[in-house]
Amino acid sequence: MRDENIDSQALLDEVISYIDEGEFEAAENKARDLQKLGITDGWHLLGVILLHQGEEEAALAVLDEGIAKFPDDFGLPLEKANIYMALERYEEAQALMEEIKPMAGDMASEVEMMQARGEFMQGEVDSALNRLQAITEEEYVLDAFHLQFELLEAVGRTDMILEIATEELESLPVPNNEEDFETMAGILAKVANAYWEEKDDISTARHYLKLAFHYYRNHLDALWLWREIEPEFADSPTAFTIEMNGTFLSREDLGEVSGKKYHTHYGVIADTLDAALAYIKDFDIDAVDKSAFKILSIEEEEAESDEAMGVYWAGDMSVIDEDFISPNGISHN
Repeated sequence: MRDENIDSQALLDEVISYIDEGEFEAAENKARDLQKLGITDGWHLLGVILLHQGEEEAALAVLDEGIAKFPDDFGLPLEKANIYMALERYEEAQALMEEIKPMAGDMASEVEMMQARGEFMQGEVDSALNRLQAITEEEYVLDAFHLQFELLEAVGRTDMILEIATEELESLPVPNNEEDFETMAGILAKVANAYWEEKDDISTARHYLKLAFHYYRNHLDALWLWREIEPEFADSPTAFTIEMNGTFLSREDLGEVSGKKYHTHYGVIADTLDAALAYIKDFDIDAVDKSAFKILSIEEEEAESDEAMGVYWAGDMSVIDEDFISPNGISHN
C-alpha cells in the first residue's frame, strides 16, 4: 500500500520546482493532482500559478473554491489578499485582511505588514509607517524595520532612515538564523545608502556595508552599492571567478573560528587578476588574514564595459580543517 503522505509531499515539491523554473503548465497539472488528494496546497498553489499565467479572475475563483472547502485555512484568504494587492485592488485587499486578522494567530504581524504595504501603495505613508512601528513581536521586528526603510527609500526620505537608524538600530534583536542575517544585511544596506545619498558620507556608508557583509556576504543590494559608491570602470574588464582558501585571524572575539582556515569563492570584475585580488582584500571582513589568501582556481570571461569594477558576489566562508584542494585547478600562492 502506497504512503499518500509521501506522495503528496513529492507532488508538492514537484509543483514548487516547476513554479521556480517557470514551467507553469506542468505546475498547474501537478497542482490539480494535489487537489484530487484533498490537499489545501493544491488550491493555494493553483491560485499562484494562474496569477503568473495572467488569469487573475480564474486565480481568485480557485481561491474562493478553496476557502469554501477549507474555511479554517488562513493561507487561502491571505493568498487572495495578495492577488488583490498584485491587481492594485487595495481596498478589497485591506477589507479581506481586516476580516481574516482574528484567525491569523501568531501570523497577525505578517498581515499587518501586508496592510502597511497596501496603505503605502495608496499613498497613506504615515499610516503605513505607524503600523510597522507598532509591530513588537521579536520574530517580525527585523522584517518590519526593513520594510519601513524600503518604503522610506521609495519616497526619497533618506533623512528619516538616518533618524530612525540613529535612535533604534542598536535596539534591534540580534539575528539568529539565515533569514534574519539576510534581513539585517538589507537594513544596514539601506542605512549605508542613506548616508551616501543624504550626507555624501562615503566612509560611513562603507562602514555600514562592511557590517552588512558580516551578516550576509552575498547581499546583492549591498554588493551593488559597494561598487557604485565610487565606481571604477575599464575599457575591457574581465569577470573573474576566484576560488580560494583563507585564514581567520586569531582573536578571542571570533570564538570557535579564531585562527581557523576557510574555503570560499568570489565573483570580481576587474581589468587584471592583481586588481581583482585587491578588490577582494578591500571588500573582505576585517576578521581575516588578508596576507594569507591561497588561490585554488581562476575562471575568466569577458565582462561588459559599463559594469562597475569590484566584487559582485561572494560565497560562504566554510571552515576547513586543512587546505582544500580544488578539483578545478592547481593551488596558487
